[in-house]
Amino acid sequence: PIFISMAYMSLTLFIISSSGILLIALCSAWLNRYVLVSGTKLSPIFSEFTTRYLRSIRNRILLRIYGTTNTEIGECIRSSQDFRSKMTTIVKWNSLIPIISNLIIPIWLLFITWIGIAYLKVETAILLPFFYLFLRMGTYLSGLSSGISAMLADLPAAKELAETTWLAVDLQKYQKFQNARNKPSTQKYEPCE
Repeated sequence: PIFISMAYMSLTLFIISSSGILLIALCSAWLNRYVLVSGTKLSPIFSEFTTRYLRSIRNRILLRIYGTTNTEIGECIRSSQDFRSKMTTIVKWNSLIPIISNLIIPIWLLFITWIGIAYLKVETAILLPFFYLFLRMGTYLSGLSSGISAMLADLPAAKELAETTWLAVDLQKYQKFQNARNKPSTQKYEPCE
């Protein structure tokens, strides 16, 4: 509905504003590439960090006996710094996407005003509702691009979770598991003496 009403008010301004929205979409897609790459690297780093940390907690006495406590602590610190670095990169790119769209929209609005008044001689009574609709559309697309960016950051971890969780991947195995669980056991146990 917003696109139709904007095109009805002024087709030329609608084409110019659509090119601005396309510019925002291209910038968001370019930044989302970095978010996806960082998100792909985050999952193995987090897995390594948690595995190393839990292993060092579990084997604390053994590490003291062998005298490798300081080395293990250094490795845990390195793993946590790698995780923090990747997470900081994801947060940086995720926060940059709405900022860029919120910077481009007012600049593009000034450009539309200049074109509309100087060259197309559009009446101000048409420009004001057009600006409102353009700002509403830009705000909506800014939120949409933020959501897409957050989804891309979490997509690799979600894929890994789906691959490792057999319940989510194979429904037939789940149904067989449920059927076997509901059947009475045929195995006989020997009494303990």
